[in-house]
Amino acid sequence: MGSNARHISDNMGKPKVAVIGAGPCGIFSSGAIGDTADVTIFERASVMGGQWAFSEEKLVELDRQHSSMYTCLWVNGPIEAFELPNHKFPENSPSYIKRPAVYKYLQDYIDKFVKGTFKFNCKVQDVKFNAEENNFNLAWEEAGETKSEIFDYVIVATGHFSVPNDPKFKGEETFTGKYIHAHDYRDGKLYKDLRVLCIGGSYSAEDIALQCWKYGSKYAHITHRRTTPMGFKWPETVIERPILTDINGSTVTFKDGSTEEYDVIIKCTGYLHDFPFMSEELRLKTRNRMVPDDMFNQCQFIENPRVFYAGMQDQYFTMSMFQLQGFYMRDVIAGKIPIPSKEEMKKSLEAEFAEEATLDDEEKMIKFQGRYCDRLAELTGETKVSGQGDILCVWEHHKVDGITTYRDEQFKSHWTGRLGSKNEKRWIDDTDP
Repeated sequence: MGSNARHISDNMGKPKVAVIGAGPCGIFSSGAIGDTADVTIFERASVMGGQWAFSEEKLVELDRQHSSMYTCLWVNGPIEAFELPNHKFPENSPSYIKRPAVYKYLQDYIDKFVKGTFKFNCKVQDVKFNAEENNFNLAWEEAGETKSEIFDYVIVATGHFSVPNDPKFKGEETFTGKYIHAHDYRDGKLYKDLRVLCIGGSYSAEDIALQCWKYGSKYAHITHRRTTPMGFKWPETVIERPILTDINGSTVTFKDGSTEEYDVIIKCTGYLHDFPFMSEELRLKTRNRMVPDDMFNQCQFIENPRVFYAGMQDQYFTMSMFQLQGFYMRDVIAGKIPIPSKEEMKKSLEAEFAEEATLDDEEKMIKFQGRYCDRLAELTGETKVSGQGDILCVWEHHKVDGITTYRDEQFKSHWTGRLGSKNEKRWIDDTDP
C-alpha cells in the first residue's frame, strides 16, 4: 500500500478525525469510524502494522526502532482469544500463529473495512487544542518539511510497548558482556552457548528466556522482584532467581547473596506510556494497569473528550477490545453517545479504580476486562466478546501445565466453532521465521 492511499474520495460534511499510528489500535479504530468520519491515519514508518511490521521487506532500520518484536516470534495467546466477530482468520489457521500471519490478518482487515487516507513516513510533532474553534491543530514532519492540518477529533493509537522502561542497577556500567533492553532483542540464535540473564517477571522475560533456551543458550535465568515464583515448570536450564543487587564485570549478585556469571543481560523491564507529540494538557500520563488514568470508559480523555487513547490498558483482550473502543469512538463522534460532565466521568473512573483494586489473580483480571468489553458492546449495539475470556482462562492453565508446550494446543473459534489446525511442527521444534 503506497503513501497517501485513499479508499474513499468524498467525506464532505463529516467530522475530520486524525488517527495517530497504523498498528492494530489505529487500524481497528479507523475501520470502526470510517463511515462516520473523514479519517486520516498518520504513521511514522513506511508500512502499516505497528509492532507487527517487524521484518517486513520494506521496513528500514528507522522503522524498526518502534517494533519490540523479534525473529521467529509466535503469538503467546491463541488467535481464538482475539479474532474479530466480523473478520475471521482463514479456516486452516492453527490456534498459535507466527508474526507474518498476524500481519496478513491486519492487511486483510484494511482491505475490507478501512476507509480513509494513510500518510506514511509522517512523524507527528505536535497536537494542540484550539479552544475557540473547538478543534485541533496537528503538525507533522514529512519529507523534511513541517505541515499542519485542522481536525475535529484526535485518536492516539501509538501503543505503549515501544519506549523502554530502563531502570538502572548497581554496577551495570561494569558489565563485560552484552547488555540490552528487550526492545533491542532480535534473534534467539545469537545467544547459542551463552549465559543469559533476563531481568523482569512478566511476559517479555518469560518468552525471551524460553527463546534463548530454545536456540541453545547455555542457560537462561530470570531475576525479578516478585514475592512468589512465576508458576511455570521451566526447562532445566531456565531458573528463576531473586532480584539482582549488584553487577561486577561478568558476575551478578542476587538478593539472597548467591552469584552467577553471565555473557548477556536483557532488561525485560517493560515500557512507558510516552506521547511527546501531544501538548501537555492533552497528554495521557499513566502506567501499565487494567484501568488507565485520566480516561472515561478507558479510552476517552476526561480533560478533553474529543481526544481518545486506544488500547492503553494492560491487555488480555486485544484486537476485539480495540475494535469495540473504535465503535465507542464512532458513536461519540456521531453524537449517539452523550458525553457526561467532567465530574461524572471522574466518578465513573474512581469506581473502576475501586474494582481494579480487587483483582488479585489473572482470571479475575480477564473477566474484568471482558465485562469492560461487553459494556462497550452494549453502548454501541455491537457483538459482545467476553466469551473469548473463557478461552483466555484455559490458556492460562495450559501455560502453567506446560510452558514449553502450550503453543501446541488447539482451541475452537468463539464465533464459528472451528477447531484450530495443528501446526506442522511443535513450537519447541520450529526454528523458522
